Amino acid sequence: MTIRTIQKAIELFKQEAPLIILPDVDKRMEESSQQKLPIAILFPGQGSQYVKMLAEVKELEPCKRLIEKANAILGYDLLDLCLNGPEDKLEETKFCQPAMFLANCCALEKLRLEKPEVVERCSATAGLSLGEYNAICFSGMLSFEECLKVVRVRADAMQEESLRSQQAMISVAGLDLAVLESLCEKAARQAGNLGEREAVCKVANHLFPKGYTCSGDKSAVELLKGFCEKEGALQARYLKTSGAFHTSLMEPAGVKLLKALRVRVTEMNFPRVDVYMNVRGAPQKAGTDPREINYDLAEQVASPVLWQASIQEMMKNGITEFYECGPMKQLKAMMKRISQDSFSI
Repeated sequence: MTIRTIQKAIELFKQEAPLIILPDVDKRMEESSQQKLPIAILFPGQGSQYVKMLAEVKELEPCKRLIEKANAILGYDLLDLCLNGPEDKLEETKFCQPAMFLANCCALEKLRLEKPEVVERCSATAGLSLGEYNAICFSGMLSFEECLKVVRVRADAMQEESLRSQQAMISVAGLDLAVLESLCEKAARQAGNLGEREAVCKVANHLFPKGYTCSGDKSAVELLKGFCEKEGALQARYLKTSGAFHTSLMEPAGVKLLKALRVRVTEMNFPRVDVYMNVRGAPQKAGTDPREINYDLAEQVASPVLWQASIQEMMKNGITEFYECGPMKQLKAMMKRISQDSFSI
């Protein structure tokens, strides 16, 4: 009932005119005096982590400060976990998400040291799933400290929901979206009822043309994997995460997340750059009321991530240069499939 009430409130909120809070006029004039460049900074999400990440940046002074703050907030040595693992612990959602948030922040600081103009004059940002919180932090809407606290709530809540039932997630490539959605529905039907509810199997991430992840109840996802292989998918493989992320099974986590965001409204600022949101595949413009963005963030954990649409919308809006800040180069690999335009870092 609580979930339905919040969903109804979100729908009503979307129909109303956005709330307006007067921004800091002097700060806005100072920022607008420096022309923004057609640059977007992107942040990866859970799945890009690996043992030894942070090794290249841990001695950089701004990264040292972030690591110290993270350890103090979390109450454990996050740097040690990133450098030494063990891998299975680093892959756990409750540890992985804070680790990825920190790693992405450190990558941004490295870019800031090497190419300060790129960071200062960037006009847009986005993050894949967990990476969206790095985008929020970079936009200036929340400080590093407050954002990490929200990430911890998100990570704990999502892990808690992933343990309520057997869940799974697979990566699928080579099938049209309509075909894949049909196979998801078929898998959910054949999996039948699980206790008091029907099985869940949904497309969770729209990554690049014919590239998706699907998640849901393990029994349904197992059926889906077989269906995809029979349909001729180029790839249908299990991901290391055990949660049915970005499906209705994560709705209780979204409720907890919205509460955590609401109590921090007084700490929030207007974003200084456009933030392309996962649930929209479109931007929340610079200067948008943070309270409106909070609904997108809370909704994201139980809704599909529209990454391909976000990148295409950026290009449509004139973004020509992209920088990935984080471990690995997964977003770069996706970019090559979305567009042949240049991609940096």
